[in-house]
Amino acid sequence: GKTENVENSFARSQPKPWLKSVEDPYDGISPKHRWRLRFSQRSIGSRLGAPGRYRKIRVIKRGISPRIVRARVYGTRGTKILTGPKIRARLGLFDTWAYFSTVSSSQVSRSGRAGKSSGKARPSASAFPEIAGSFDPAPKRRAVVVERRNGRAWKRVAVVRTSAKGRYRTTLSTAGFYRVRSGNVAGPAVRIRG
Repeated sequence: GKTENVENSFARSQPKPWLKSVEDPYDGISPKHRWRLRFSQRSIGSRLGAPGRYRKIRVIKRGISPRIVRARVYGTRGTKILTGPKIRARLGLFDTWAYFSTVSSSQVSRSGRAGKSSGKARPSASAFPEIAGSFDPAPKRRAVVVERRNGRAWKRVAVVRTSAKGRYRTTLSTAGFYRVRSGNVAGPAVRIRG
């Protein structure tokens, strides 16, 4: 763990040489040393007051620790800037040392599986279901793991490459409940029909 400079911790505080960021070697014993919260787009947009429909959040300044000092919230009608403490209060975070990921997944409709040949639409050669979505920010290795629910456990079924913007799409062998994962961040479960 690590503490934070006073000017990055309290509104309108001035820098103080005796209130600087230092290492905290005992923070690891805290039950809240690592934590994760999940929000729907509607919920996080409402809590953060996103202009219009929530799209994403981008941290624009971090402290020394690196806790969030300021972040920009993007909506369909514009953006707004919030401080780290305000984000923590509105989302009920345990700390402002936080990172955000947005994961979406959905079944590709049959009409969306049409290809083009000689300027005319034609059905896809694949009769199998497809899943598509996005991972933001894009995984560093440009790949996500596709998992299928098997009882109470999740089983890895494929590794799919993503675009530079984190978009992915792949064909599945059967119907079921699926999700995508990158590292320890997993997206929502989506029911894929055959």
